Amino acid sequence: MTIKTDSNFSKSFNKIRLTKHELGKFITCMINLVKNESLPAYAKDHFLLGKLKGYKEFHLSGDKVVIYKTNGLALQLVNIGSHTQVFRSM
Repeated sequence: MTIKTDSNFSKSFNKIRLTKHELGKFITCMINLVKNESLPAYAKDHFLLGKLKGYKEFHLSGDKVVIYKTNGLALQLVNIGSHTQVFRSM
């Protein structure tokens, strides 16, 4: 599977401060997504609605989320950050 990052994701990822625990969760979720496996329950993986229909979100912690889209061949990382940061830019 190919991994692509949007410019928003790259900028946000460079700014965000992830704890070791959050980084571990991020890596685990990325491995699962690349393998086309379900994400762990703690990630609360779900589809988004409205103008983000077709995109999904998973949680790294209470308010840190990752927005992404996958079609089985490619994984598109759209944004990462708090709910406020992520949805304000969309």
